[in-house]
Amino acid sequence: MKALDLVSGILFDPVTTLRRAAAGHLALPLTLGLAAMAVAGASSLAGFPGHRLGLTLVGLLASLLVLFGQAAVLNLVAELLGGGGNGRGLLAALALAQVPSALLAPAGLLAQVAGWLGTLTRLALFAWVFVLQLLAVREAHRLTTGRALAVVLIPLGAFFVFLVVLIAAVVRIGVQGVPIPDIF
Repeated sequence: MKALDLVSGILFDPVTTLRRAAAGHLALPLTLGLAAMAVAGASSLAGFPGHRLGLTLVGLLASLLVLFGQAAVLNLVAELLGGGGNGRGLLAALALAQVPSALLAPAGLLAQVAGWLGTLTRLALFAWVFVLQLLAVREAHRLTTGRALAVVLIPLGAFFVFLVVLIAAVVRIGVQGVPIPDIF
């Protein structure tokens, strides 16, 4: 598939496009997804005029690591729930699901001009990317929509439980009067 086919496909026929991306090569979907994340990340750096390139490169590297980690965790959970795909296909589909995040740049400009309308547009874009990620898991692992939703929500739930336990532990340590070392 060509880049233009993938971009128009993810916008207008995401199920078929994600299915093809999961079965095809990794390079082009990964490149398109990272480019979209770079555009979205660079647009949020307006307050750092002297460090845009460096921060964009760090953000791109962090996005790549998060994407690989997300694909690894979701692939493991999908396999545990009976999925029949592979990690490479899931990574390609998840990267392609990030393409609409490039629209966060114009949504940021809209937020500066129209306030709440821009914020609403950003929320809609985040929801759209979440739904595309759900479809990516479903198509890459040939799962039902319910199982794909479980694959996506189980790691999120586990992360939030871990976060609550961590906060509770820190609060308990603070309440007991145990001195927390000043390392900074």
